[in-house]
Amino acid sequence: MNSKKRASVGAGSSTINNTPAQLKFRPPSDHGGKANRKGTKPLPDPVTVPEILTKVLVHVCRKVLFVDPKIRIMIYAVLFFFVSLMADNMTFPKTYFASKGNILNQYFVKFR
Repeated sequence: MNSKKRASVGAGSSTINNTPAQLKFRPPSDHGGKANRKGTKPLPDPVTVPEILTKVLVHVCRKVLFVDPKIRIMIYAVLFFFVSLMADNMTFPKTYFASKGNILNQYFVKFR
């Protein structure tokens, strides 16, 4: 029926088309070709320090935002109490805007 002779496949023997037996298997992949890049995602752009700091700030703000309101009110009340105690016992340095001769102060006193 078949006029072509079949050769036995073994180590070093050849197939019907006179090709070596080792070529029946998948050829070695090309390391620089498109075959290796198939299915890979492109790399993202490098991240800068300001972007990282912004993401950290947003993360902290979200953590504060989603705290239970009762706990948040208690924390604010305690902080307000301690800051007011500190302000009563500490003297603040005199600045230009706290003086009577301040230009803005003089302008708004005369404007009123």
